[in-house]
Amino acid sequence: MPAGTAIAWAARRTGGDLGALWVIEGIGSYGAQLARQAGLAGYRAVEAARMGRAGRRGIGKSDPIDARRIAAAVLPLDEEQLRTPADERRDPRGSPDSHHHPG
Repeated sequence: MPAGTAIAWAARRTGGDLGALWVIEGIGSYGAQLARQAGLAGYRAVEAARMGRAGRRGIGKSDPIDARRIAAAVLPLDEEQLRTPADERRDPRGSPDSHHHPG
């Protein structure tokens, strides 16, 4: 699913609430584009907790199951425990110079 389509889908599901937290697997690699686009749209994106194989034993790989497990792992965390991508530490919208306003 293209990043723009995912953002539009999420906006419909959340009523456009920019307080909705995006928890994305592979935010520093294969999920980077989605995280960047979510940040540009005004959402906060954090790295999903790593799901060990031992915890999945006997369950297998399934996106709906993974999504529930990731949410269950992230929801009880304090904000400072969330894994934030390096770009977001500089600027929550993912752009290192977005605070600079010409003029």
